[in-house]
Amino acid sequence: MLSLGKARRGGLPLLTAMFVVATLCPTIPAASAPAGGETTIISWGRNTWGESDIPPGMSDVRQISGAAHSLVLHNDGTVTAWGLNGSGETNVPAGLSGVALIAAGGFHSLALRSDGSLVGWGDNTYGQSTAPAGLHDIVAISGGRYHSMALIADGTVAAWGAHGSGQSSVPADLDDVVAIDAGGYHSLALKSDGTVVAWGGNTYGQSTVPSELHDVVAIAAGWNHSLALRSDGTVVAWGNNDLGQASVPADLAPVAAVSAGATHSLVALRDGTVATWGDSGYQLMQVPPGITGAIQITGKAMNSMVLADDQPPTPVTNLTAPIVTNAKVVLNWSHPAQPSDRDIRRFVVRGAPGEIPPATVTDGVEIALGRPLATSGTDHTGMAIGERHSYSVFA
Repeated sequence: MLSLGKARRGGLPLLTAMFVVATLCPTIPAASAPAGGETTIISWGRNTWGESDIPPGMSDVRQISGAAHSLVLHNDGTVTAWGLNGSGETNVPAGLSGVALIAAGGFHSLALRSDGSLVGWGDNTYGQSTAPAGLHDIVAISGGRYHSMALIADGTVAAWGAHGSGQSSVPADLDDVVAIDAGGYHSLALKSDGTVVAWGGNTYGQSTVPSELHDVVAIAAGWNHSLALRSDGTVVAWGNNDLGQASVPADLAPVAAVSAGATHSLVALRDGTVATWGDSGYQLMQVPPGITGAIQITGKAMNSMVLADDQPPTPVTNLTAPIVTNAKVVLNWSHPAQPSDRDIRRFVVRGAPGEIPPATVTDGVEIALGRPLATSGTDHTGMAIGERHSYSVFA
């Protein structure tokens, strides 16, 4: 918020300014949570290929999925991809539409269309981007480092791609499956009775499901470790623990969702915040402040990405009025400091006479901006001598 005044001294205009607090009300693209809800994407960790750089202006996001590259599914059924592209994994096929689900593999991408067809692109060295002929009635998909999985409506599982560790060899008697996840070199399946089945690489015990594990409601397969979320909100981890990725914090609050990365683990808590443990490289353990209302999490490589409800109003930085004349008032500001508010569609400037700045985007009068994402704006009505006027900036 910015309050400005104009007075006269010795016959000449004297500009005076009183800076209150610049208040930002973020309007972030709606995403996969409740329809019409304001959401945002936050990412941190490794950014070698730009996988943690959220493109500006992202809107209407339904689902996120990430590894060394990132995928976003929009509400209109289209897909956006960025990050590592050494094998074409971010080259979304031209005209791809009607997508219902996405999955980012190690170096390939998958998209399930609403008509039931499965589209793959990127690395296909092991056939991981080519769905088996005759595959139908798919209800879930997952991309591993070099293999792919699909859950069929009848509770069976299909897997294809790399087979060096047996990760694509689905147990013959596996049925009643309700969830799947493809890891680095192993695969996990959650059955309707709350038990977990694992197969594939087992060098670190990642495919050796702990005895007596039950009441599981969600699973996550990392490169070489595994996670299981139980109905009481507790998490069980097993497999490689060289960087602490399988050491669940003793004081961990009740969990709502789990994701396993290359060398770290990421969870969404029931209170809407997130927690992580394991590898401290790439600042993976430095969760950006202010994340609340987490809806989805993903992080199958060395970064983490969260889809969350939008944050409360957050102050912009450096709100100033460098020019105040009878003809115009020019305002400048910077983006908010919170990482969770970096995905902004437009700024809204509201003005009102007096010293009380507009409190919401419906108060006062809107100052038209020629460029909705510009960090400056001009009120061409100007200010008369002795007049006081206040401004608020919302995004």
